[in-house]
Amino acid sequence: MSIRVIITSGILLSLVLFPSLLFAGADNSSKVDLNRADAAELQSLPGIGPATAERIVQYRNENGGFGRIEEIMNVRGIGEKKFERLKDLITVSSPVEPEEGNPQGETQPKPVNPGT
Repeated sequence: MSIRVIITSGILLSLVLFPSLLFAGADNSSKVDLNRADAAELQSLPGIGPATAERIVQYRNENGGFGRIEEIMNVRGIGEKKFERLKDLITVSSPVEPEEGNPQGETQPKPVNPGT
């Protein structure tokens, strides 16, 4: 076996075993957006169960969204320790308004009207 084959095999094996290497330094696309995630997506976060996910959605709807990730600590059940585990997994985009008649609290981006 040539050294070239060994190196190539090692690189490929590393990418298979550690796919996160492909996304090192990637943007926030893999993070959960507190202003857009539904309860099911929020539950994918460590330590966030159904009740806490619903409280996050409720907080977002009642307060017009999150302005900073630290605001998640305003939600009952999320303190500094849990925030430390979550901070690298969450992001905040521009707040969105819930659609009328949407009982699930799922949100859509508010359209921007450049003429006003």
